[in-house]
Amino acid sequence: MLSYSRGPNFPLLEITIGEQLRRTADRVGNSLAVVSCHQSRRLTWAQLDEVADRVARGLWSLGIRKTDRVGIWSSNCVEWVMLQMGCARAGAILVNINPAYRSHELRFTLRKSRMKAIFLWHADARADYAALLQEATQEQPLELRHTIYFDSPRWQELLDTPGDIPFDLQAQEVSNIQYTSGTTGLPKGVMLTHHNQVNNGLLLARGLRYTESDRICIPVPLYHCFGCVIGNMTALTSGAAMVLPNWTFDPSAALKAVETERCTSLYGVPAMFIAELGLPEFSSFDLTSLRTGMMAGASLPGRNHEARGRRNALPAADHWLRPDRKHTCRYHVGAG
Repeated sequence: MLSYSRGPNFPLLEITIGEQLRRTADRVGNSLAVVSCHQSRRLTWAQLDEVADRVARGLWSLGIRKTDRVGIWSSNCVEWVMLQMGCARAGAILVNINPAYRSHELRFTLRKSRMKAIFLWHADARADYAALLQEATQEQPLELRHTIYFDSPRWQELLDTPGDIPFDLQAQEVSNIQYTSGTTGLPKGVMLTHHNQVNNGLLLARGLRYTESDRICIPVPLYHCFGCVIGNMTALTSGAAMVLPNWTFDPSAALKAVETERCTSLYGVPAMFIAELGLPEFSSFDLTSLRTGMMAGASLPGRNHEARGRRNALPAADHWLRPDRKHTCRYHVGAG
């Protein structure tokens, strides 16, 4: 008798993120890969593949080599995805930095990760990142050598710089470091390999039945695994499009993105769905394109299931996959 239940057996992929990107671009190159609604930016898979090469060459020109750490300190934007794919193509290890960090938290991450380059914006509505970085690095013995601001000419110069791309990358090599919240002590850097991320994306995409016809609305932060793995890697392995509604979560922007881009999937934690359902103008959004989605962190309270059903939030049975549970949860909230 089996001591545990298991789903279907699928062969895992033994390829890097960069190789998976090339496969997807070869298969559905003209399909939409990423939409950044707040930036009015769109890239196809072929364009994203080409941009990944440009970022990888630019990193090489900075002296970034295989296994060197590269930090990204930014809220959701198309540049986040570009750097994620470019680092993977270059063999560099991307270090996710929470945009809410203060200078002492940033200093800890800079020191522990030993990152050699950091990519960021000068400032946004949340913080003055340039000032925080200066405070964090002042008189500190760090390995940081390069600071590239997305809103400076140096970012474009990096994209136009010639360089080499390594071809000896292995699927089992580390591609990403994500830091825990540190609620039970100091934050710990979790190392994820190409193999981890590609196959997480593959299996989740199969569970959600994603294809290149799908569009995933990703209002969750990309610095978190919910955004950059459960969001971006499922798109990468299936050819679905990543739709970024805003820099940070805004319930109205998320629903507007679903309506405008005809998203078929919507991500969020319960508080996000509650905020969306609570909008006075909720019923004015056309959400009939949605067929599935993902919720993490906790279950949606029962009263909100009822509200969702009453408001006909989805046109048919929806398919919510909880990444913190073994099984898929389905809620039928169809009209009528």
